[in-house]
Amino acid sequence: GQFDSAIRELEKTIAGDESAIGPRIQLAKLVFSHRKDRQSAHRLLDQVATQSPHEPEALRLRTSMLMDEGKNAEAEALLMSAVDAKADFASLLLRAEFFAASGNAQRAEADYRRLIDLPQVSPDAFSRFVRFLEDQQRRDEALAMCVRGLAANPADAGLQHAQVRMLLDAEDTAQRDRGRALLKLLRASNPENPEWLRLSAALAAADGDAGA
Repeated sequence: GQFDSAIRELEKTIAGDESAIGPRIQLAKLVFSHRKDRQSAHRLLDQVATQSPHEPEALRLRTSMLMDEGKNAEAEALLMSAVDAKADFASLLLRAEFFAASGNAQRAEADYRRLIDLPQVSPDAFSRFVRFLEDQQRRDEALAMCVRGLAANPADAGLQHAQVRMLLDAEDTAQRDRGRALLKLLRASNPENPEWLRLSAALAAADGDAGA
């Protein structure tokens, strides 16, 4: 099949290049997801670790595999080691996501806050934090984080979308009106944006239903 062919090609690639990190990670993904061969996947990731101990994609895959195996303590230890070695965006995000998935919201939030306080903040840091706060049903804090993120990067489309969407969904009439006004401004500046078109169409339909 298609996946077997891809696996064979990747096996040929890594056979001739001991330092081929990317192909080894891709091969580990395939043998884990399509052949359910955990042992081979772990062996490939061990080989990656000798070249790049905290490679983000390898770390993400290894964490996912360990959690799938019910080895959450090992996954946490791996992520703690990665953050201790290099507390950068990739390692902190992975640990934050792990804590969130494990039901440890307090520790997840601490890592998300570290993400937005890094010396060079990734454009994605605020969006990730906003998503986490929304998942925790903390809409007001999520909105405040949108405002903070947009102050740092006014053109961040993801934060703009999140802010408008949350304002339009608010129970407070003043916030909904603010959302409508903001959507009008953003659509005027970028009339072909599919998100603005979608939200505008949804509003028009809702207004039509309300007036019926």
